[in-house]
Amino acid sequence: MKHAYPENEIIDVDTGETKIGKGSVILRSSTIGSCVVIAGYSLARKVGVLAHIMVPGQSPYGPRNTKYAIDAIDELLSLMAGQGVKRKNIEVCLVGAANVLKEKDDTICKNNIDSVINYLREKKIKIRTTALGGIERRSLIFNIAKGNICYTEGESAEKLLCKVRQNAKKIEKLKAHEQQLEAANQQLRASEQQLKAANQQLKASETTVKETTQYARSLLEASFDPLVTISKDGKITDVNEATINATGVSRDKLIGTDFSSYFTEPKKARQGYREVFEKGSISDYP
Repeated sequence: MKHAYPENEIIDVDTGETKIGKGSVILRSSTIGSCVVIAGYSLARKVGVLAHIMVPGQSPYGPRNTKYAIDAIDELLSLMAGQGVKRKNIEVCLVGAANVLKEKDDTICKNNIDSVINYLREKKIKIRTTALGGIERRSLIFNIAKGNICYTEGESAEKLLCKVRQNAKKIEKLKAHEQQLEAANQQLRASEQQLKAANQQLKASETTVKETTQYARSLLEASFDPLVTISKDGKITDVNEATINATGVSRDKLIGTDFSSYFTEPKKARQGYREVFEKGSISDYP
């Protein structure tokens, strides 16, 4: 049976395949006999997936093989997750599992149905509606943009299996959440840039401090006379080798001690370095 969809791209999903479609895409599976086709969707994101399952269970050969029910469902969930769809928001419709050969003791169809339904339940995926069993081949047509999942049975015309309804409030809430998330991501990116710039400035400052410290130390060590540097509160911050030799005290023990305590008149010494800090220099200090 031919179908005309002039404004839509049609993706055919053959036996053993699992494919995703978005927007105006139509997903289609034809000549569905004993196979089971799963139509999974999230209309809020206008995303749909068809999995055309041939056999029950899981591939025994290692890599994912979407002919198998479990592998195909895992692939469907993976494709939906890749579009940002949470598992709890996925619903599915099932079509197929017809005993087209009219076998009296048919187990293939039953095994396919049981394998698909049991694994969907295990994954907590909601099954919206089904068209399973019987003896007529089917086809499935999923118009993602309209949210229509239709099927044919034998030579019948298309019948609506499921109309995916949009929850306007839920969609608006989702859009608002996405906008908030994007705004938060933009702020995060801006913060990362600011942090990067601050780190660069810090590294530059550390380099400057290191260079200044090295320069000050070189000036100290250039003198053969004892020299010290002090803070505004009179604590020794550095000494040269000549000071160590003159005092017989190590640099570590001198640093942090009171500069004025090394004078016979500590009070005058304290007053002297305070004047230096206030005026910049003094001369002929008594």
